[in-house]
Amino acid sequence: MASLLHDVDTSAAWTARALNSSGYRADFTPESLPDIERFMTEHTDHGIAADGGLPPAGPLR
Repeated sequence: MASLLHDVDTSAAWTARALNSSGYRADFTPESLPDIERFMTEHTDHGIAADGGLPPAGPLR
C-alpha cells in the first residue's frame, strides 16, 4: 500500500503536468506562483470552482 507522502507527491506531479499542459507554469518554484494565482483567478469565483472552468463546479465530495 502506498504511503500518504507518496500519494501527495504523485498528486502534486499530476497537477503540475495538468497545469503545464493548459499553459500555466507549475514547476514548484516561487517564480511559478503568479501562474498558479492566474489559474485560480481565471477558473474560480472567490475560491469556488467557476462554471465552465477547469476544476469541476460544485462542492468536492
